[in-house]
Amino acid sequence: MTLKLSGIIVVLATGGVGFILWVALSLLRNLARSVLGHGEQSPAPQILHSIQCCHKECGADNPRAARFCRRCGTSLAGDTAGRWQRVA
Repeated sequence: MTLKLSGIIVVLATGGVGFILWVALSLLRNLARSVLGHGEQSPAPQILHSIQCCHKECGADNPRAARFCRRCGTSLAGDTAGRWQRVA
């Protein structure tokens, strides 16, 4: 009985120490980031091969394969006319 109880205490103590270390390291990391800054931030990803919405108030960049504008929903059918072809 005492062997089982001591094993449970060891497991709980190990988990508690691990949790305290994890919290301490997280706090130190966040403190270091706030003091030293976040470092180089990567630029926003660019949409390759994009087309712009023809709606004059929108002008959003959309992927070439899009049928509708991702921002305003306007049809981009003028740019996709050659995509639908009969095969058989």
